[in-house]
Amino acid sequence: MKIRNWRGRAAALLTTVVILCIVSNPELATLVPVLDALGLEVLLALFSAQLVVIFSDVLLPYARHIHQRWGRRVLKPVGDALWCFAGNYLRELIRHMRLAGMPARIG
Repeated sequence: MKIRNWRGRAAALLTTVVILCIVSNPELATLVPVLDALGLEVLLALFSAQLVVIFSDVLLPYARHIHQRWGRRVLKPVGDALWCFAGNYLRELIRHMRLAGMPARIG
């Protein structure tokens, strides 16, 4: 192994173990060409996207309930603060546009 640090060696070892587990399972052996073509990172990203789709059916109703109950109280001050900062930025942008001789109208 040409990798000098322990993190690189651990990642290489973990990758090797995951690939060997995939190859040794007859049901997952058909993923080897996909793994070879895309790479392990892309395959794990596809699996995580699939898990998000599966768990969103379970977690989305709870998240919606929490947002309806607490989200408006928490997010309104945060939104007001962000709008305040954006308002200052937009005022400066309009001032610079007027100094440059460009017509500026927002609102």
